[in-house]
Amino acid sequence: MSAAALTWMLWAAVLPAALAAGNPGDPGGHDGLAEAFAAIESRCFKCHAGSNVKGSLRLDEMSGWLDTLDRESPEDSELLYRMMLPADDVDAMPPKGDRVAEESIQALRSWMEAGADEGPIQALLEASTARTIQRRSMLSSIASSLGATVEAAFLGYRVSWSHRPDAPTRKQLEGLLELAEHTVEINLAGTGVTDELLSALPKLPALKRAHLERTPLTDAGVAALIERAPALTYLNVHST
Repeated sequence: MSAAALTWMLWAAVLPAALAAGNPGDPGGHDGLAEAFAAIESRCFKCHAGSNVKGSLRLDEMSGWLDTLDRESPEDSELLYRMMLPADDVDAMPPKGDRVAEESIQALRSWMEAGADEGPIQALLEASTARTIQRRSMLSSIASSLGATVEAAFLGYRVSWSHRPDAPTRKQLEGLLELAEHTVEINLAGTGVTDELLSALPKLPALKRAHLERTPLTDAGVAALIERAPALTYLNVHST
């Protein structure tokens, strides 16, 4: 099962029945609002949720949504205004990556124009929290099978074996396939990983950073990694 499919499965498991009963054809209805919330969660929560809060705005709490809301003039609401700015505007949000779709912006505008009932957003926030708990449990299980630590990083996950004195097994490296599409950093520093072991890694299309320092790797191992990670932009091979 892909990570995207798993994400939507978790949504279905925790989405309140009251929201699921919305009219799919109404962009301002519950389904439209749920899709808009999901778009904002995937693009904005990395900088505006939990301990990662920029600009003093938390969108994982109802107070954050209310702070951005202008009930008398919805179009002037900070959340809508920032998402509607041209992509090259310094105040546009999100500043990187895909923009929030026009359909989602329209759903939010319709919600605001209809009075901005807090109930649906609060229900979606509770669903998000429940899904976060399930995702953490899933990641904990994957981390255990990999013998690694798995942490959330910008646009993906950071996987590290550097805390252990020995190298991961071939099976554990192969097991990274479960997170392959979303692994943006791996850390094998000081693990004793070999060229042969590194060849067990799956394709890692999202991998940006790799720590291989203080290992017995040679050019062959590095070449194997580069072949599997075409998006790689940082590679530490100090003391190899």
